[in-house]
Amino acid sequence: MSYSKEAMTGDNGQERREEQEPIEEDPRFEEEVQQYYKELGELLPNLTSEQAIGIRRYAEKLAIDSLRFKRNALLLGQENEALRQRTQVLEPLVGKDSLTELDNRRRFDERIAAEVSKAAREGTPFCLIMLDIDGFKEYNDSQGHPAGDEVLIQVGDAIKKSTRLHDGRYRNGGDEYAVLSEVKLSAAVGIAQRIVNNVFGLGIKYTDQDGQQRQVTVSAGVSEYQSISGLRLNDPDKEVKGLEVNADQSLYAAKGNRSIVAFMNQDGKIGFLETDPRNPAKRVAVYPPPSPRK
Repeated sequence: MSYSKEAMTGDNGQERREEQEPIEEDPRFEEEVQQYYKELGELLPNLTSEQAIGIRRYAEKLAIDSLRFKRNALLLGQENEALRQRTQVLEPLVGKDSLTELDNRRRFDERIAAEVSKAAREGTPFCLIMLDIDGFKEYNDSQGHPAGDEVLIQVGDAIKKSTRLHDGRYRNGGDEYAVLSEVKLSAAVGIAQRIVNNVFGLGIKYTDQDGQQRQVTVSAGVSEYQSISGLRLNDPDKEVKGLEVNADQSLYAAKGNRSIVAFMNQDGKIGFLETDPRNPAKRVAVYPPPSPRK
């Protein structure tokens, strides 16, 4: 994908032309002058011709100041819009999500491909944790998008708090997050549980559109990449896709319970870490899944 110089810099020439145009040539100038002249004249009746000239000049000065303020406000709005557009263009290139400051989907795709290749060469374990905010659309609809953005930021912060600096932490879009960690499945499940507990610990409560009391929670799905040291990968993309599918299937199973961790074991079976955020010490791997929480 290529981007024009104007898109990258926000320079479209229009702002420069507006800055160079004398304010006195603005079509609104005379109208502003007449309005100020009328208001001043009402305050100072029975003016001499000399006073009227002075009032006219003062009205022109007020009109210039007024139009300059309006023009600057307009330019500021244009600059803010240009900045927003440039951020959208540059964000995929720099690899950061501007809202949460986590890495973005582009960085995720690069890292997971590199991890698969490394695991194939060295036989090192690594896991993918996929996370999703439970009922986020419901929250957005009932609380508004600004509140929704704040939740996205706080969940991102909880993920940072729950992981190590060398773990990959990503917002892959919307309310979807991911973590890549060079650990075995049992350790990755522990990381996922810390995230779930820390998000629950934020204590963000709300009333949904049906009048029910809710709390913001996340669910997590975990999968481990299994490889043999020195294995030659014929289709690395297929290996990456398989890992993502396993984690996604685990996440889908977890979503039925809200605020729970699901994982796929070596036999391809989905297990659940049955925990209650209100009692984090209760951590038991179970098959089949626990009953959905009300």
